[in-house]
Amino acid sequence: IKDLMGHPELGKKYSIDQAVILLIVRDLKSVYDFETIRPILTTVFNTITDRSDDVVSPLRFYEGYARVLDHVYRIKDYTLNESTLEKIVIEQTGQLRDFYKDLADPEWNKARDITAVTVLSVIASHIQATAHSMIDSVFLKYDMK
Repeated sequence: IKDLMGHPELGKKYSIDQAVILLIVRDLKSVYDFETIRPILTTVFNTITDRSDDVVSPLRFYEGYARVLDHVYRIKDYTLNESTLEKIVIEQTGQLRDFYKDLADPEWNKARDITAVTVLSVIASHIQATAHSMIDSVFLKYDMK
């Protein structure tokens, strides 16, 4: 993914923004391949190696979707279904407008939409990891491995 991040900016170390891009890629790669991740990232970061043209900085974007995820994970409603979860993510992402108040509407729309996609990707990844963990337990329980 070096072409997505560029070379280390601080000697042999990555900058905070580059490290955050790595975290974002980690969150997306469990659901998408790199050919899909690239346009997702360029929608909000434009030229990946040039921070000056970002719609929003990687750190700020990461904080935005962390806020939405925090809200979702605090929900204790066990009757939640996929449709309701999607509506909650869309609603909570929309409430980030004040967080991104300096963005013009076209940029805000990009940040909002990519945030929702990223949050849903993280949730899907979490569900998949839980399913893998559960099947491993079942295999151990019934000596199926």
